[in-house]
Amino acid sequence: MSTNTIHPLRVQRHRVGLSQVELARRAGVSPRTVLRTENYQHTASPAVLRCLAAALGVDVEVLR
Repeated sequence: MSTNTIHPLRVQRHRVGLSQVELARRAGVSPRTVLRTENYQHTASPAVLRCLAAALGVDVEVLR
């Protein structure tokens, strides 16, 4: 995936007005996980994607 493409996680996080730290807290993951996922440095597991999607109030498919 091109790093010039904005990750859907970042798009949705901005849509709801959350910081990376606040999203991480709500999803029960580390802020580093959010950062690395948004920067395409890490592929989040399906379980982590489900937690992030729930914290953002979106379907998990939106984040893929």
